[in-house]
Amino acid sequence: AAAIVRWFDQPILRAVMKQDDVRDAYNELRRFPFVRTRVEGLALHDAVRDLMDENLRVQDAERHRELHERVAVYFEKRLEKAAGEEAERLALERLYHRIRADEETGIQLFQEMAEELVRYRLLNRLHALLNDVNTYPLERENSRLWRKYYGARLAHLEARFSDAEKVYQAIAENETAEAKLRAYASCDWSEFLVSTQRLRETGGIERAKRVIAQSLSYGIDSKLIWSYINLGGMYARLAEDSLALESYRIAIRFLHENRDDFLLAIVLSFMQDVYARQGNWKQMFATYQDAFKLISPQLEKSIARSTMLAYWKVAWAWAGRYSEAMHDLQQAESIKYNLGFREFGEDRDFGFLLGMQGLLPQAMERMEKAIDVALRNKHILSEAVSSGFLGAILLKAGQLQDAEKRLLHALELKKLVQAYRDIPEVLVWLGQIEEIKTFNLGQAESYYTQAIDLKWVNRFHFECAALTGLVRVKHAQGDYVAIPPLLAEAEQLAQQYEYNDHLASLRLTQAHIAWEGNAPTWENGFDAALRYYQHALIYALRYNRFLLDEVLSGRPQGTPLRPIIPECLKRGDEGRRMLMALRDWWQTGVNDIGTP
Repeated sequence: AAAIVRWFDQPILRAVMKQDDVRDAYNELRRFPFVRTRVEGLALHDAVRDLMDENLRVQDAERHRELHERVAVYFEKRLEKAAGEEAERLALERLYHRIRADEETGIQLFQEMAEELVRYRLLNRLHALLNDVNTYPLERENSRLWRKYYGARLAHLEARFSDAEKVYQAIAENETAEAKLRAYASCDWSEFLVSTQRLRETGGIERAKRVIAQSLSYGIDSKLIWSYINLGGMYARLAEDSLALESYRIAIRFLHENRDDFLLAIVLSFMQDVYARQGNWKQMFATYQDAFKLISPQLEKSIARSTMLAYWKVAWAWAGRYSEAMHDLQQAESIKYNLGFREFGEDRDFGFLLGMQGLLPQAMERMEKAIDVALRNKHILSEAVSSGFLGAILLKAGQLQDAEKRLLHALELKKLVQAYRDIPEVLVWLGQIEEIKTFNLGQAESYYTQAIDLKWVNRFHFECAALTGLVRVKHAQGDYVAIPPLLAEAEQLAQQYEYNDHLASLRLTQAHIAWEGNAPTWENGFDAALRYYQHALIYALRYNRFLLDEVLSGRPQGTPLRPIIPECLKRGDEGRRMLMALRDWWQTGVNDIGTP
């Protein structure tokens, strides 16, 4: 009886031996030299225990199974009243005895326990479970494969991506593995295969679809629904947005029917992927709010809430909402830290937000971490995106030479992996560098034109940014005839998606042209310029305080805009009159442009 269990006290011996009084046996066991004291009670030396347990299994398998089942039932009853660390410890004892009694059904219990820990990203408890199960003498090949699979899941969650993928692929292609295990491994493997970099490899799209189909051939449960989520991510990266949204909606319908609010909140977070790439801020924020409505008090510190808080925060920065995005990322990191994560994965977005607010040293530290992770995992696109974001930060800081170097490197890498959907922002930032330099406006025009030529990838925010930049370039070149069609196209996108940053720039340029008397299709003169300046300031204020400062007075480190105060100072008394008019209006006016 003592050799059956990994530790014992009198209640355990009573349960295993089915005797009311075991004091004599317990006291006799205490005197053996191979019995050790543990926190929980007593235990036979491992070598003795293993030898006796194995001997019983060989000599009397039925008796061996019966004794282990008794212990499992005993721990199950204790589990009903336990909580916290004690419950975790008792659950491991129950699992051990379930597997020793019947390995096939015991491994099912292990799979259920491990899957729940993975689902909620409870890394510390997953570590403890795997450390324990790794000591079990498993006989069945499928049992060992399930154990290996969840070891890979842990590696995946800890950002050891290469280690995880190798295991997923090996299991997915192992025809002797049971169907459910192969489906699960295929599902997780597909998460790697739907990355932009892998999709652009020869046959990458077909392979991703094949592996996803293999995972779905088993059927659908709360794990395999991730295959539809991965499919949605694949279509989003290929700019097939309608197919991406349909894949997400299939997952959403299933989760609604199964009342799985936890996963539903996560899927809604991922659905932001489509809207964030497009620059559809209104839908992105609405989807974010829909996800938050699903968070119950029990999920406040869950991975679902962390995912929602952290996902696509760089798009929030593009929409001008720096403060909210920073607050969300800080909360997300706190939740992940408490769950056992030590690498958070949000360094890139965090660094971008810090850089947009002028906090360069903190931004550089975050971006270097992000680039280091990308290099470590040999992820070319991730390195390219991080390098591009770093270039944008350096552009904001006025370090144009370093910014250009980073952006050109990002552009080269993105072209290498054919990540066309990630190219427009790099071209826009390179165009802005040339605008600030002023001496090579032709190159700025070239970058903006290249970005516009990529309109098929549905990056509307950066398409509008390129059109807006071209309006500025044409103004600087004195090519007033070319401005109206560019302005109309930019205006249509900016109004449709409420791009306050681009509207501020367009109105600023219109004001300059009207004051110069060169407006080809709109009113000229002081009053017209005043009205456009007012609208420029309103749109800038609606974006954020940083753009308001930039539109009004510029930046010491340079800006592609021609800010109001320096422009007025060039015009002597008339410029002073304009500043006084703007000041008086600012003190008495309202945040309204007269149209919805």
